Order: sequence, then structure tokens, then C-alpha cells
Amino acid sequence: MSTTKKVAKTTQTKTTTKKAPRAKKVDATQKAEVVKQIVESKRVIKYNYPADCKDTVQRKAFRQAARTKIKRLENKIFKAQSKTSRAKFEKELKKYQADVLN
Repeated sequence: MSTTKKVAKTTQTKTTTKKAPRAKKVDATQKAEVVKQIVESKRVIKYNYPADCKDTVQRKAFRQAARTKIKRLENKIFKAQSKTSRAKFEKELKKYQADVLN
């Protein structure tokens, strides 16, 4: 009886090194354009808040009330049977949106 030995195979592993990140060269005109783009992308205020809305909680409550009233008026327009009532609700909706929204 002959015995056979199992021999572990040796494998070579490839080692890689990370390259140093390259710094981008940006001239002054490109920097000005980037700053301009950042400033222009600020959030636009969509609502005309009343004078008594001082803090964010009151503003949030005002926005929610405005959205619900607009949705309520839109639903009335869709459910209106006659053209006169539909026109009345559309006129009321446009007036309210002009008052509340920018």
C-alpha cells in the first residue's frame, strides 16, 4: 500500500496599490460659474405667508391649510354638475391661488 500525500498548491496573489487622487485645476472663471450656480439653485418660496407667521411651525401649518383648501376646491370643480357652478369654483380657486401662491 502506497500512501499519497496531498500537497497544498501555492498561488500567487496580485497586489495593487491605490493611486494618489489628482487635484483638478480650476481657473477663476470656472470658480465664479460654480458659485453662481450654487446661489441660483436656492429654494424659491412658493407661498405668500401672512404677517403673523413668524416661525417654521406656523408656516408649515399655513402651507398645509393652503394645500388642503386648494385640493378641496379642485375636487369641487371635478364633481360640479353644471357649468355655472364649475366656473364659480374655478374662479374661486384662481383667486385663492393668486392670494396664497407666488
